[in-house]
Amino acid sequence: MADPTSDFLTRHIELLRLSTRMCQIRYPFEIGDGVALPDRMHVIWTLPPGDDNYLVRWQSIRSTFARHVPLQGHHTATMAIWQRRVWNRRILTQADLAECRSLIYDAPVQAGLVEQSSDWPYSTTSQAYMRDRSGGSALLHVIEGGR
Repeated sequence: MADPTSDFLTRHIELLRLSTRMCQIRYPFEIGDGVALPDRMHVIWTLPPGDDNYLVRWQSIRSTFARHVPLQGHHTATMAIWQRRVWNRRILTQADLAECRSLIYDAPVQAGLVEQSSDWPYSTTSQAYMRDRSGGSALLHVIEGGR
Protein backbone atom coordinates (compact mmCIF):
# COMPACT_ATOMS: atom_id res chain seq x y z
CA MET A 1 0.00 0.00 0.00
CA ALA A 2 1.43 3.32 -0.94
CA ASP A 3 1.13 5.86 1.84
CA PRO A 4 2.63 9.22 0.86
CA THR A 5 2.83 10.22 4.53
CA SER A 6 4.78 7.13 5.55
CA ASP A 7 8.49 7.09 6.36
CA PHE A 8 8.51 3.30 6.35
CA LEU A 9 11.25 2.71 3.77
CA THR A 10 13.73 5.24 5.13
CA ARG A 11 12.97 4.20 8.72
CA HIS A 12 14.04 0.67 7.74
CA ILE A 13 16.70 1.67 5.19
CA GLU A 14 19.33 -0.80 6.41
CA LEU A 15 16.91 -3.71 6.00
CA LEU A 16 16.00 -2.42 2.54
CA ARG A 17 19.69 -2.25 1.59
CA LEU A 18 20.35 -5.73 2.98
CA SER A 19 17.32 -7.16 1.16
CA THR A 20 18.63 -5.64 -2.07
CA ARG A 21 22.16 -6.98 -1.55
CA MET A 22 20.83 -10.47 -0.78
CA CYS A 23 18.80 -10.37 -3.99
CA GLN A 24 21.85 -9.27 -5.99
CA ILE A 25 23.73 -12.36 -4.80
CA ARG A 26 20.99 -14.70 -5.98
CA TYR A 27 19.83 -12.75 -9.05
CA PRO A 28 22.68 -10.52 -10.24
CA PHE A 29 22.04 -6.95 -11.37
CA GLU A 30 23.80 -3.62 -11.15
CA ILE A 31 22.25 -0.51 -9.66
CA GLY A 32 23.16 2.49 -11.77
CA ASP A 33 21.34 5.25 -9.96
CA GLY A 34 18.80 5.10 -7.20
CA VAL A 35 16.97 6.90 -4.47
CA ALA A 36 14.91 5.64 -1.56
CA LEU A 37 12.24 8.08 -0.46
CA PRO A 38 10.13 7.57 2.67
CA ASP A 39 7.36 5.83 0.70
CA ARG A 40 8.92 4.74 -2.62
CA MET A 41 12.10 3.89 -4.50
CA HIS A 42 13.35 4.89 -7.93
CA VAL A 43 16.22 2.81 -9.33
CA ILE A 44 17.97 2.13 -12.59
CA TRP A 45 19.02 -1.48 -12.90
CA THR A 46 21.18 -3.16 -15.48
CA LEU A 47 20.44 -6.87 -15.75
CA PRO A 48 22.89 -9.40 -17.18
CA PRO A 49 22.77 -9.81 -20.97
CA GLY A 50 19.88 -12.06 -22.01
CA ASP A 51 18.12 -11.72 -18.63
CA ASP A 52 15.07 -9.49 -18.45
CA ASN A 53 13.42 -11.00 -15.37
CA TYR A 54 13.26 -7.90 -13.19
CA LEU A 55 10.05 -9.14 -11.55
CA VAL A 56 11.76 -12.04 -9.75
CA ARG A 57 14.25 -9.54 -8.34
CA TRP A 58 11.55 -7.21 -7.02
CA GLN A 59 9.69 -10.16 -5.53
CA SER A 60 12.87 -11.25 -3.78
CA ILE A 61 13.58 -7.78 -2.36
CA ARG A 62 9.99 -7.21 -1.31
CA SER A 63 9.53 -10.61 0.32
CA THR A 64 12.88 -10.50 2.17
CA PHE A 65 12.08 -7.01 3.44
CA ALA A 66 8.53 -7.99 4.49
CA ARG A 67 9.69 -11.14 6.32
CA HIS A 68 12.22 -9.26 8.41
CA VAL A 69 10.70 -5.85 9.06
CA PRO A 70 9.69 -5.38 12.70
CA LEU A 71 5.95 -5.27 13.25
CA GLN A 72 4.71 -2.24 15.17
CA GLY A 73 1.59 -1.63 17.18
CA HIS A 74 -1.56 -2.82 15.46
CA HIS A 75 0.15 -3.90 12.23
CA THR A 76 -0.03 -7.56 11.35
CA ALA A 77 2.09 -9.67 9.05
CA THR A 78 -0.71 -9.73 6.51
CA MET A 79 -0.84 -5.96 6.11
CA ALA A 80 0.44 -4.81 2.77
CA ILE A 81 3.84 -3.14 2.73
CA TRP A 82 4.21 -2.76 -1.01
CA GLN A 83 1.93 -1.51 -3.69
CA ARG A 84 1.15 -4.44 -5.98
CA ARG A 85 2.40 -2.86 -9.19
CA VAL A 86 5.98 -2.05 -10.10
CA TRP A 87 6.25 0.64 -12.75
CA ASN A 88 9.14 0.18 -15.11
CA ARG A 89 10.52 1.76 -18.24
CA ARG A 90 13.11 0.25 -20.54
CA ILE A 91 15.97 2.66 -21.21
CA LEU A 92 16.85 2.55 -24.88
CA THR A 93 18.73 5.77 -25.60
CA GLN A 94 21.12 8.16 -23.89
CA ALA A 95 18.25 10.67 -23.77
CA ASP A 96 16.10 8.11 -21.91
CA LEU A 97 18.95 7.49 -19.48
CA ALA A 98 19.45 11.22 -18.88
CA GLU A 99 15.73 11.69 -18.24
CA CYS A 100 15.61 8.80 -15.78
CA ARG A 101 18.72 9.99 -13.96
CA SER A 102 17.17 13.44 -13.69
CA LEU A 103 14.00 11.94 -12.20
CA ILE A 104 16.07 10.12 -9.58
CA TYR A 105 18.26 13.12 -8.87
CA ASP A 106 15.30 15.48 -8.45
CA ALA A 107 13.00 13.10 -6.52
CA PRO A 108 13.95 14.20 -2.96
CA VAL A 109 13.58 17.87 -3.90
CA GLN A 110 10.26 17.25 -5.69
CA ALA A 111 9.01 15.38 -2.61
CA GLY A 112 9.88 18.39 -0.44
CA LEU A 113 12.41 16.46 1.63
CA VAL A 114 15.48 18.60 0.95
CA GLU A 115 16.37 21.76 -0.92
CA GLN A 116 19.33 20.18 -2.73
CA SER A 117 19.37 16.59 -3.99
CA SER A 118 22.88 16.01 -2.72
CA ASP A 119 21.60 16.54 0.84
CA TRP A 120 19.35 13.45 0.72
CA PRO A 121 21.27 10.58 2.37
CA TYR A 122 19.40 7.70 0.68
CA SER A 123 20.53 8.35 -2.86
CA THR A 124 23.35 7.28 -5.12
CA THR A 125 23.69 11.00 -5.88
CA SER A 126 24.69 11.77 -2.30
CA GLN A 127 27.05 8.79 -2.20
CA ALA A 128 28.98 9.82 -5.33
CA TYR A 129 28.10 6.43 -6.74
CA MET A 130 30.38 5.14 -9.50
CA ARG A 131 28.93 2.76 -12.10
CA ASP A 132 30.36 -0.33 -13.70
CA ARG A 133 28.23 -1.02 -16.78
CA SER A 134 27.83 -4.73 -17.49
CA GLY A 135 26.46 -4.40 -21.02
CA GLY A 136 22.97 -5.66 -20.20
CA SER A 137 19.71 -3.80 -20.68
CA ALA A 138 18.94 -0.91 -18.33
CA LEU A 139 15.54 -0.38 -16.78
CA LEU A 140 14.09 2.34 -14.58
CA HIS A 141 11.89 0.98 -11.78
CA VAL A 142 9.59 2.83 -9.42
CA ILE A 143 8.19 0.83 -6.53
CA GLU A 144 6.00 2.24 -3.81
CA GLY A 145 5.70 1.06 -0.25
CA GLY A 146 4.76 2.14 3.22
CA ARG A 147 2.46 1.26 6.05
